Amino acid sequence: MKARLLTLFLLVATAMCEFGLMLNPCGVAAIAAPPATDARSPAPSTPAIGWEKRGASAGRPLVFLPPLGFPGRIWERVYSELEKTNPVYVVSLAGTDGVAATSAPYLERATKDMLDRIRAEKLAKPVLVGHLIGAHIALRAAAEASDDLGGVVALPVLVSLPDGPPRVQAVEALLGGLHEVTDEMWPTHARLLVKQACSDPDLIDKLVELLAKADRRTYTGFFHDMLMDDLKPRLTQIRVPVLLMSNLDPPSKMQNLARQSIAATELTRNVTERMREIYPGIARCDLELIRDSQVFVMYEQPKQVIRRIERFVAKLDETDARWQSTVDDDSGGPDKP
Repeated sequence: MKARLLTLFLLVATAMCEFGLMLNPCGVAAIAAPPATDARSPAPSTPAIGWEKRGASAGRPLVFLPPLGFPGRIWERVYSELEKTNPVYVVSLAGTDGVAATSAPYLERATKDMLDRIRAEKLAKPVLVGHLIGAHIALRAAAEASDDLGGVVALPVLVSLPDGPPRVQAVEALLGGLHEVTDEMWPTHARLLVKQACSDPDLIDKLVELLAKADRRTYTGFFHDMLMDDLKPRLTQIRVPVLLMSNLDPPSKMQNLARQSIAATELTRNVTERMREIYPGIARCDLELIRDSQVFVMYEQPKQVIRRIERFVAKLDETDARWQSTVDDDSGGPDKP
């Protein structure tokens, strides 16, 4: 039981756990490191993000936010192409890739620090591009400060947690399981778990190497804050267009072509509906899927991701653009002006 809870929490994998978590049907959503012990908390003044400026001097600014435990350069295969035509800003969360560890409240401070940088540098309607916790921060920022942003591209965690005390109990129980993994055990566990998120041996090595550098206390603090932060009440406050994306696993080699086609159709419908259910109330929100990919789509299918970002950015400048929506109404159609 404890091993199952730990694995489920570390991966946010494809299942419904005993605490009622509805999880991503396409793959893992996060990998948690065990909490640090006997470490002094950093001063509250320590920045919650690192910030790197790259790319063109003109064009729509793009701000890239990483998944938890990984540096912003995990997006390199995507932004290395887009920076030819757009200013690019790469965010790394505290405690990763040489960015100093920080202290609570993690998620709130990361969101604020990012918005402060956007305002300080006077970025003109930037698009936030986030993966997993990066998507969570991007959506939260859009709800708080839509006037400062142009749009959001998000590959979010498809997780639905219970409300109220059951949520607290579920998170506490899952966090408690992390204490069973020692520092000595972590590299082995990380490798085994990353293998469930991707199948490329070279990519597995790269991901494990990056994840192993994450500050454990800061990592766990961010993860706790994300799980406890219910975005649903905030989503109706988002006034900028959003592109929600999810991965679709490659078809099973054991299936014949007919079965692959049926399975892909069913999965497409299920995942799209899941995005609508977990992220309701966004007035202008297109939904798209990245096919033949597992979790780390920026590595596995960078061209697909680049094309979708380019289309989204171009659509922002269309005066008569029509948008889908995750608002539950009786309009009978998804398009919104």
